[in-house]
Amino acid sequence: MWLEPVVWLIALAMLTGTLANSVSGIGFGLVCAPLLALVMDPRQAAALTILMSCPSGALVLFHDRRSARLKDAALILVPGVLTAPLWAIALANVAQTSLARAAGATVLVSVALLAVGFRSQRLTGTAGAVVAGAAASAMTMLAAVGGPPVALYAMNVGWDASRARATLQMIFLPLNGVALIALGVPQWQPSVYLPALVGLAMGLLAGVPVVRYVSPRIARNLTLLLAAVSATTLLFTA
Repeated sequence: MWLEPVVWLIALAMLTGTLANSVSGIGFGLVCAPLLALVMDPRQAAALTILMSCPSGALVLFHDRRSARLKDAALILVPGVLTAPLWAIALANVAQTSLARAAGATVLVSVALLAVGFRSQRLTGTAGAVVAGAAASAMTMLAAVGGPPVALYAMNVGWDASRARATLQMIFLPLNGVALIALGVPQWQPSVYLPALVGLAMGLLAGVPVVRYVSPRIARNLTLLLAAVSATTLLFTA
């Protein structure tokens, strides 16, 4: 089993996604989801990405817990949770190929907006938080890439790196739980879960020193580059 390319791809997706999440608070879905969608149904890829992101998110939140802001998280989380069932119903009957292409396009647009540092007054205040929450919910259901709308909101309101990492996890840990209820937990398959768990464990162990020695800017740029490559590959192979 371990000699198959699919196994190595799953492990690599989890490793790089966990490292990206450790440094910036986003990136797990951006990296993992398009890579996994190359080798499995996009819905299963999204569900597996969401499930495996939870340990990484919990560790990031624990490490930066003093910087977390409950009120900020709630403003985004509540509209995200309330709109999640609506997005699940809307996407339930979409064809696999269409989902894969939509996931790839969503990641590419997200990468572009984050790369140029898109700013708008509409992305601040309560209205901006509600929009960010609803958009994050939709993108989580579609492709497990809910981070960019919230990251754009955080950038526009001026959160520092530590505050963003911690508060993002306060949002996505419960939102991911709601998404898993809607999408369903992926069925146990050793050829999928074992490499995923190995990659996740390696990423969690390496994440602590990476946070200390790699600047958030460098990690962010590498995350966006890998996400763009993964998404482009997914678009061309869907």
